[in-house]
Amino acid sequence: ENVSSRGVLVYGDTLEEACESFGVDAAALKETIETWNSYCEQGEDPEFHYRSAMNPLETDGGFYLLEHTPAVHYTMGGLRINVNAEVLDRDGSPIPGLYAAGEVAGGKMGTNRLGATSMLDIFGFGQIAGANAAAVE
Repeated sequence: ENVSSRGVLVYGDTLEEACESFGVDAAALKETIETWNSYCEQGEDPEFHYRSAMNPLETDGGFYLLEHTPAVHYTMGGLRINVNAEVLDRDGSPIPGLYAAGEVAGGKMGTNRLGATSMLDIFGFGQIAGANAAAVE
């Protein structure tokens, strides 16, 4: 079978074969590749203003297609907490017995999240919240 075990990665000897598994219009994808390759030749992307290294895509040989769907990987909202992972009410006072950590807790990074910090946020405040919640009588 030419599909990965999770069904998100496919291989095809031709672009058409790879596109078939996901129902992708191979002709439209070929046109997109040709457009991209022309931007690479020009050295600039007038459509999306891509700012990194521009490398043309090969159009012969085997092809891998990866299904990619939008997902929320971090949120900026959430419950306000203090350093003890206690959830705060509107007045900034801890709500007795209520703790939060990870993405459900907000306000720790201001108006823009800091990349690669969510794991520390999850584990650090998770440990604090767990210990404090376990101590509640």
